[in-house]
Amino acid sequence: MTEKPHHFMSRRLVMRDFTANDAASLAEYLADPLVNVPDDYQLADAERFIASAKNPDYGMKLAIALQSSPDKLIGGFGLALMPQEAVDFISDKMTIPETPLLAVGYWIARPLWGKGYTGEMLQTMRPICAKLFHRAMLGGMVYDGNVATLRALARANFTNIGLLESQTGKKAGAKAHVLVWRSPI
Repeated sequence: MTEKPHHFMSRRLVMRDFTANDAASLAEYLADPLVNVPDDYQLADAERFIASAKNPDYGMKLAIALQSSPDKLIGGFGLALMPQEAVDFISDKMTIPETPLLAVGYWIARPLWGKGYTGEMLQTMRPICAKLFHRAMLGGMVYDGNVATLRALARANFTNIGLLESQTGKKAGAKAHVLVWRSPI
């Protein structure tokens, strides 16, 4: 069975499936240390990511483009399982209506920062993801110091519930704000 391609539009953006043609731009943009950590992202990494985006374990991975240039990648959006330590952190503070808890993630190419694309994309994708995955709550994690992303998620009605210091894996010791969005219905 072939899955229908994802294609969502906002006022200026299109969120679509990644294609092989996105690999060079993906590698270029994610090699920027202000966009991605680690910053040693290569073309082979981009090609592997695009191949994995076609069949994510759970959630979705979408390319972001301008409607005026729908084939030119400017960013990425993803929905994936929230790390367990963040789920535990949230459940200590509030009831989680369903599991698994899904987390939004995204990036926009640095030359396009400050144009409102992040907020527009979040306002469009948040209710779509809640409906597609039958979720009354979505999560997010933002590394401490990333003020612009905290502001963007706040404008998209995510609530910052606290600062978590990771205890596990390669992110051990890193501090991240944990945010949640609850569906109004």
